[in-house]
Amino acid sequence: MSGDTEGQGQVKKYTKQAANTLKTGQSQFLLDPNFLIGQQRGYELGVNPFTYDAATVQNMKNTATEGAYGAYGGQLNDIMERQTAGSGARSGSTVMQQRRAAQGLGGQIANINRQVDSAAAMARPEDLQRAVATQLPLLQQQYQWPRDIAGAYLGGMQSPVWQQPSAGENLASGIGSLGGMFLGAK
Repeated sequence: MSGDTEGQGQVKKYTKQAANTLKTGQSQFLLDPNFLIGQQRGYELGVNPFTYDAATVQNMKNTATEGAYGAYGGQLNDIMERQTAGSGARSGSTVMQQRRAAQGLGGQIANINRQVDSAAAMARPEDLQRAVATQLPLLQQQYQWPRDIAGAYLGGMQSPVWQQPSAGENLASGIGSLGGMFLGAK
């Protein structure tokens, strides 16, 4: 005999059943393919949360620089066509036009790099917030199960039936009272 009352035995039984049901649910939930996919995507976002990662920034700069060089090449061709259509000799104005075109190319590449770097820097705080906002619900779901299991045990412990004395306590209390009466009767 455990010394528990019938009510206390029932509370133990139902608390164990509740905890076991939650443990089964936890196992099924944490192994569910949909949860695992979400967890993997959250992990990937946590590892690389930035929209503009180093490779993307470099690709954007390279693509824009190639476009700038293409425009520069076209501009040089136009200058050379005008120069050959005119005197056929390289004049001072042709050299000045070529220099201006080269300076324009340098300025354009510098602007491209600055714009890409600025866009990447401005996106970082939002990217970090998005990564945290994505991972928090996953962590909440994952760690809610142990809290629920602990809550089931805590709920069982807080049941008022635990305040009831067991049969053994009632017997000891009664014998103690009788013994006290006999001793006091002398």
